[in-house]
Amino acid sequence: MKKTMQKSTLLYGVCIASNNVMEQRGRVRWMVREHPKFAEDTGWMVLSHIDTAEYLSRAENMRIVSFEQVIEMEPALIGIYGLPVGSDLQVVDDGPRVRIVETKTGRKLGGNELYIPGTEAVKEYRLAATRGYAGAQYVLGWMYEQGRGAGQDYAEAAKWYGLAGEQGNKKAQVALYNIGVMYEQGDGVEQDYAEAMKCYRLAADQGHEKAQYNLGVMNGQGRGGKHTLQRQGGEL
Repeated sequence: MKKTMQKSTLLYGVCIASNNVMEQRGRVRWMVREHPKFAEDTGWMVLSHIDTAEYLSRAENMRIVSFEQVIEMEPALIGIYGLPVGSDLQVVDDGPRVRIVETKTGRKLGGNELYIPGTEAVKEYRLAATRGYAGAQYVLGWMYEQGRGAGQDYAEAAKWYGLAGEQGNKKAQVALYNIGVMYEQGDGVEQDYAEAMKCYRLAADQGHEKAQYNLGVMNGQGRGGKHTLQRQGGEL
């Protein structure tokens, strides 16, 4: 049975999102903030990379959702929560880390411009994550990876990404693979082949092809585990 995140109140309010975003047919790409129309309204509109003007012209293709729901589609949206009305942004996902940029200028928003989740929000996500909710596990993993709301801890991030990935969260599997690359290459973290292997193995077990390949290469080179060469009929 699919587990859902239970909250008595909204953490962040509501926004408008396209059905393509919420049904995961398209990646989160465009975010525009307009003047709120009612108390719980954040004013944010969140669109996907495949939304067209014709598609968006039909009201049935849009829906009101909690801001937490779109955060589960793309955790980097936590950072835009407090930005002013008139903000026109897009997600750029062309590498291991997502960037938020201004649509008109292409300028990347700095960390000091982005909202950091408070203690209550982190507590809510942790509670839901420990209860087995994949969306919360994914967001909590992101918080640890980015050090936004929780202290930066790649091992802890890998733990929560792994749990979310086991439940079929494809983006968590990709994030887990990316952490494995960081550990293998020593990019932003102390090089640790054992941790790289752990991340690759988790992602590989969930069907991530690049993780499966990297795991095979590291095994073949004897990095992070037993060095074995395979031949027909057994090990050499």
